[in-house]
Amino acid sequence: MNRSGVPARALLDYFKGLPSKVIVIHDDLDLEFGVVRVKVGGGHGGHNGLRNLHLHLATDAYLRVRVGVGRPPQGWKVADYVLGKWNTEESLKVDDIVTKAADAVEIIITAGQNTAMNIVNARARQQSKPV
Repeated sequence: MNRSGVPARALLDYFKGLPSKVIVIHDDLDLEFGVVRVKVGGGHGGHNGLRNLHLHLATDAYLRVRVGVGRPPQGWKVADYVLGKWNTEESLKVDDIVTKAADAVEIIITAGQNTAMNIVNARARQQSKPV
């Protein structure tokens, strides 16, 4: 992910595509573990992969499917946290999270980015509500 801007740029150049048609699925520390949201544009927030995409696409105007990983525990380095192993509880949820992210991409492709943001982000709000 950290150097994905180079191949993304090469693909866009080869297929004569637009950055606005790129869909990037990435981890997001600012979302609770397992929450999936759709977003267009925005800063990289310190995410090295997004920083690289911004650099090589010369824009932030691409679609993002943000997959929440939550914040690292006190004293952990971010890189160690995001590259580390999931605990048992998290591991049991991974298949469902991948399905939610894939569903988000499918909605973007079939219904458009605005509809996808409305549907997927509404689901995320429901998931994040305290019980």
